[in-house]
Amino acid sequence: METQNSGARDVFEPENKIQFVVVLRAVASLMVMFSHLMFFYDANKIHSFFFGFIRDHVIYPFAIIQNFGFFGVVLFFLVSGFIVSYVSRRDGGFAFLIKRVFRIYPPLILSVLLITLIYSLYTFISHETTDLMGISFVDIFTSSTLINYLIPNSVKINPVAWTLIIEMVFYFICFLTLPLLKNKPKIAILINLFFVFMVICFYKSFGDTFYLFAVTVCYLPFLFLGQLIYFLWDSRITFRVFLLSSIANYVLIVYGLLMKIYPTFYAPGNSYLITFVYAYFTFVLLLLLNKHIKRSSIINFFSKISYSLYLYNRLIALFLVILVPLVGFVFGSVLTLTLIVIISYLSWRFAEEFFRQFARKIITKLNL
Repeated sequence: METQNSGARDVFEPENKIQFVVVLRAVASLMVMFSHLMFFYDANKIHSFFFGFIRDHVIYPFAIIQNFGFFGVVLFFLVSGFIVSYVSRRDGGFAFLIKRVFRIYPPLILSVLLITLIYSLYTFISHETTDLMGISFVDIFTSSTLINYLIPNSVKINPVAWTLIIEMVFYFICFLTLPLLKNKPKIAILINLFFVFMVICFYKSFGDTFYLFAVTVCYLPFLFLGQLIYFLWDSRITFRVFLLSSIANYVLIVYGLLMKIYPTFYAPGNSYLITFVYAYFTFVLLLLLNKHIKRSSIINFFSKISYSLYLYNRLIALFLVILVPLVGFVFGSVLTLTLIVIISYLSWRFAEEFFRQFARKIITKLNL
């Protein structure tokens, strides 16, 4: 994900002074990890003072859905919208697209292969059944390319990758409208709004694949809102345009995603919107405090590996299933998170970084 997932390393260098993005990437990735720990805690009715306190005194009273998982996802979306708009100022069209493709796909493909391997080994050794038993090379291919999210009832080897198809659609729209993003952002904003609105209007008109595409498109306003914050921050649009466009995107979220696609997430006790408001104002607050933020080495580390860290959340539940009966929930959780961090670091080092450099070489060689 463009967390982080933006693929724009230069943006995070000190001279660029966008410290808040680094913090948000780290925080968002840790939120998603915590949500998977919390789901295991609830599902297995484990007793823990810390997790019980967070659930009873933070999650429930503040109506934070999915145990902070969606909170982290919205932060990722807002960061993507902001950063991609930022880096689009200097990239040519194909250079922009090549960077995004090489940012998303190599770590994703590695995660699909590794998750498949680990689950297969677990099944072979333990003789336990899992939801990944019997997967085919076609399943691996569709999961590695993200087209499984456009195929009804397809296998989701890496289920957290549902956000990545949204990211890729967003990148492609930015690629198509790149000259407008650079020179006429108001027109780009109108095109984005019109596109989402038209897809919503016809979301059940062209079969199951188009319906699944429409589901993906209905999440785009979260990224467009991050883009609008960037345009205002960079004085590319007036506050009036920002306000009206933000309201329009909010309406599209309510009308398309919540009223038509997922009405269960519109109810007060299970509301996407409440968590979105928390994430949005967290993003804005840290942006306003940007000059006062000092990055620590821990924040830098988790921000750096945040995309890979996100990709390997699927393994948290499996590692907990193996470790908790042996060492208990607390030590099992510590060992699980340690393993996930190590795997994520290796993914960052040998997939993300390698292919980031490879993309730069391609762009330089082709003079894009």
